[in-house]
Amino acid sequence: MITEETVRQIIHKYLKGEATERERVLLENWYYQRGIQQPLNEDDLYFLLDHDAIFEEVRRRAGLTGEWEQQRQRKRQWLPYVAAFFIISLSVSWIFYVNRADRPHEIVASQPADVMSGGNRARLTLADGRQINLSETQSGIVVDNERIVYSEGTEKLVGLEVDEAIPLELSVPRGGTYQITLADGTQVWLNAASKLTYPSRFDSKERIVSLEGEAYFAVTKGKLREWPFKVMVEGQTVEVFGTEFNVSAYPEDPARTTLVEGSVAVTNLHSKAVNRISPGQQAVVSGARSEVKAVDVQKYTAWKDGLFYFKHTPFNELIQEIARWYDVEVVYENSIPKETFSGKMRRGLSLMTVLGLLDVSTKTEIRLEGRKLIIG
Repeated sequence: MITEETVRQIIHKYLKGEATERERVLLENWYYQRGIQQPLNEDDLYFLLDHDAIFEEVRRRAGLTGEWEQQRQRKRQWLPYVAAFFIISLSVSWIFYVNRADRPHEIVASQPADVMSGGNRARLTLADGRQINLSETQSGIVVDNERIVYSEGTEKLVGLEVDEAIPLELSVPRGGTYQITLADGTQVWLNAASKLTYPSRFDSKERIVSLEGEAYFAVTKGKLREWPFKVMVEGQTVEVFGTEFNVSAYPEDPARTTLVEGSVAVTNLHSKAVNRISPGQQAVVSGARSEVKAVDVQKYTAWKDGLFYFKHTPFNELIQEIARWYDVEVVYENSIPKETFSGKMRRGLSLMTVLGLLDVSTKTEIRLEGRKLIIG
């Protein structure tokens, strides 16, 4: 059991940016478990934050400027702000609500087994078959007519000194995410287990890319009707008349196109049905079937902003999304639980912290063996 003195030491290292990944996870798990048993009160916060240097650093990082008095009474005035910032800093996430069974059940996990969150991981494949593993310290790449560079630098990654457009491919593995700015300025965020095929430049007639998996598009408008943008997905085509939308087309799920801004038309290539959707709507294509419905857009786009957002999400869908991000194999030893879950949290948390925060209530054991998540 982690002691409060150890917590104090880790907090001090955390604020100085010296905490290890293991210490960060220990701190997050301790804070979460402590909060379940009994929320921290002012005395608890004083114990943890009473060290002058720590308290002053928390205030500084929270943007609370001005002269700081040493007296305890003075500190009390800042406690709500310090507590809020402390919680955010530790990545302790908030849960809107959780659909539970009539009586709670414990999650039993092999401790200290855990899996850290995914990160910036991608591979660039060139027309000649060469493959480049992209830097995990960068978040994306930019394509122009002559070269490809990282988003956060100007150093040339690949030269494109050719007169015609050449095919390129950006693939993101399970446990990864990456961003790309296409030659026309369109921005694309790729989620885990996804692949985007695109040209090094677009001609004057139309802009076409192909997607497997999931991506968020912010399309450069220009003269859209004169220079249409199309996303080719297995079984459907998404033609863009506006700017921002999300396409999820994993092989195991129906294809979902969710519109944030503007307008898109989704063509079912099996039935030839065309559905034009408006912001706040989603087109779902499964085989020859097509459906348009109103949705909570954030539920389908939160991943781009580094968040999990579950809202009445069935257990199998929740576990499927989590498994892609943490790159774990899921094994069901019995039937899949029928409960649904709702909650919002940062995707930077460890796997077992996420499962704990969601309070995954099942009548069976959940255990982690290496990168295998076993659900009894």
